Amino acid sequence: MEPRIQIIAQKAYQEFLQTSNLNQLDESNQMEILVGIYARMHRAEIPVTQQNVDWIKQQLAATSTPIPFQPDSAIMTKLDELRQSLSNIQNQPVPMNVIEGRKQRAYQDWMQNNADVYGTVSGNTYYLNQISSIKQAYGI
Repeated sequence: MEPRIQIIAQKAYQEFLQTSNLNQLDESNQMEILVGIYARMHRAEIPVTQQNVDWIKQQLAATSTPIPFQPDSAIMTKLDELRQSLSNIQNQPVPMNVIEGRKQRAYQDWMQNNADVYGTVSGNTYYLNQISSIKQAYGI
């Protein structure tokens, strides 16, 4: 049993033993009294525990400084490759429907060829914003 809970249980039992007419009560009534004392003592611990939690939160807030996000250069390079590929397709002198199809295909090929990068991109808000801006810029 956890030390703090063990102390509460011991105190509850000591108080229980001081109950008047204890030996005249049947076992279920004795158990009801003991459980009631134990529960009351646990409820009394809640404010103390909350104060400890609040103090710890204050200490963490005072000492922790957020670490700025640093984009992974390998992922940024892959995103730049996609951007460049789409830019090259868009600048070709062919009908617009051909360009649109080629852009879609280039994006799908990029996702398949860079599945590990795409997995990271889709799990990170910064990279999701990057890929969304690329898709928006090239109408995908």
